[in-house]
Amino acid sequence: MKATGFIWPEPGFVVTALHAIAGCAPGKGLVYSESAKKETLIATYLAADLEGDLALVKLEDDLGLPALMISDMQPALTDAHIVWGYPLAAEQMIGLRIEFALGLDAGATTLGRAFSSADLAKLFRNQGYPKRNTQILRVTTTIQPGHSGAPILDPKGRVVAIADGGLLGGWRGINWSVPAGVYLPGLPNSTDPFPSTISEQANLFSAMTVRDPITVALGQTTPKDRTDQDGPAHAGSVPFPVALDAYGIAEDEDLSWIIDDLTDILPTQKSRDLLMLTGLFPAGADQPIFVPERVKFTYDPAFGSIEALSTDGSVRQVTVSYEGDDFEDALAKGMALLFDKLTALGIDAGAVTVPENKIDRQLEFVNYIAPSGETDSPLATNFTVQVNGPHFSGRALHRTKKFKDMTDTDYIDFLMMDFATFDLNSLAPLENEIWDRLDQDGLQIEQNAEEPSALTLVRRIPLASVALEFVEAQDFEWKENLAGLKEHLDDPGDFDALAFDIYEDRLTGATIAVPSGLPLAWDPALGAVKTSIGDGSVELAIAVERTADLATAADRKIAKFVEQISMHAAWTDQKPTDCKLVEVPDDDLATCWGYFEGTDRTTDEFADLYLALDVRNNVLLGTSVYIVGKEEDLTKQEAVTYRMMLIAAEHLTDFAAN
Repeated sequence: MKATGFIWPEPGFVVTALHAIAGCAPGKGLVYSESAKKETLIATYLAADLEGDLALVKLEDDLGLPALMISDMQPALTDAHIVWGYPLAAEQMIGLRIEFALGLDAGATTLGRAFSSADLAKLFRNQGYPKRNTQILRVTTTIQPGHSGAPILDPKGRVVAIADGGLLGGWRGINWSVPAGVYLPGLPNSTDPFPSTISEQANLFSAMTVRDPITVALGQTTPKDRTDQDGPAHAGSVPFPVALDAYGIAEDEDLSWIIDDLTDILPTQKSRDLLMLTGLFPAGADQPIFVPERVKFTYDPAFGSIEALSTDGSVRQVTVSYEGDDFEDALAKGMALLFDKLTALGIDAGAVTVPENKIDRQLEFVNYIAPSGETDSPLATNFTVQVNGPHFSGRALHRTKKFKDMTDTDYIDFLMMDFATFDLNSLAPLENEIWDRLDQDGLQIEQNAEEPSALTLVRRIPLASVALEFVEAQDFEWKENLAGLKEHLDDPGDFDALAFDIYEDRLTGATIAVPSGLPLAWDPALGAVKTSIGDGSVELAIAVERTADLATAADRKIAKFVEQISMHAAWTDQKPTDCKLVEVPDDDLATCWGYFEGTDRTTDEFADLYLALDVRNNVLLGTSVYIVGKEEDLTKQEAVTYRMMLIAAEHLTDFAAN
């Protein structure tokens, strides 16, 4: 068994998963540090926590590594987390992004609540640990054998969880970690007995693995996460009248003065429609900050601020965004950033305070607007402060002229900035009419650094293990199909040697299954990766495509893959392009699948196609198996591989989170 550990609570001591070293005698367990280029042995097993599936051991020799810091807080589930470890017994330590599950089971749940009794029985059988009441954080990205005991780090480098296990060998995104803040503090003083027998979970997680992962490029790129230094990215523009209408200005007498003044200056609707508000996404923001499109803006990473100056320079719009560790941190540091930014701009910020009676600490909420200066004053600053949990938004609008002294251009800029400051740039969700006008896909492609999207071979799974899932479910049709597959084998014992290669695109969550040993290659004409057997008479193709939204996919505007597949044959009845996506709201998925028959256009022979399309999170996953001629015309080995292609396409190729 190979696993991962980390130094804690002090040098010379290591924490790892209990199931990884159970049954290993002292003096037999080898510990190697890649960075220290040293190895030593486990000298003593100091403590075990059966519920947390954790072990603390002392090393024979100190490897010279410092202890990691531990977070005693539940991790912010939407933050970027990384697991550092040795998946699949890799020779070098690898850092992989980790995503925790959101929704009703978000945060700490238990193994018993998260997984069925049948699933847990398969994993743990009679070993007695971890337990049904073990607190866990579900992980929707891949945890591989070898990750057991690996630290999951937050953006500040603190251990928030320890990778522990997963169903189906970890390759389907049905995985879990144990929260560090729950189990590590008590581990050194635990009196649980140390297991003397090898863990059943260790046996499962020592299954057939791929030592040197193969990567197949998908012929497209996906944005990396932005940092604060990247500055705000353009999210697109929204006509000012559309934004006003979306916020119901006609029914809101407090804001009706904007449309009245705007109409006085620009009487025609056509001239008003030319006024645009630009959305700017600061790094890490969930929604954009709006400024008038025609004005200049600057971004200051030191304050997390976006500043816009009106065309003639008499109006300044300032927005400060900050995400704190908690509510009090967001309120204190956010206010300090806003005050310091306004002071740096030479704006009198003496009034930038939030009265205590406006702070609801029970709800961790602030929504405060403070006017400053008289209407006829040449100098005035209005500001608003919003805090919702750890999120802070502070905005100010400063002018240096009386309204009557402003040019029409600057006054229109003022109207747009006022509306943006006190309505659009809010922690409250944007109206749908605004979101629909923004091009977030264009934003990512235009503004962010890109990295290749690729399928990586991460695991190899025996067909027998997959079949067992269906056999135990008493699936008669599956048993019949497997019996038909076995008929093609000269030796029934060869069944145990059949396996699937599992590829994953971590950027989209697509999980691809291919009969083991078949090479995948990118086909630019098809817009997919594919492999074939029987001199090309059988072809498996998989497309992973990003879409603007679900409606785009449903309208078949991304149908390059499907249209190319459709050109293979003259179809008898329905054709692949007739495959209409149907939404499955409870699963946040749109899907369609079917079998299609026709005549191959190249050979004039009978042709048969299996096609499956799934859309989740604006990603289309398309899988097809196309055969020219009859299955009985294939050799025995080809027929076995063809059957495995159908199993992979119909049952195994999916999204990791599913």
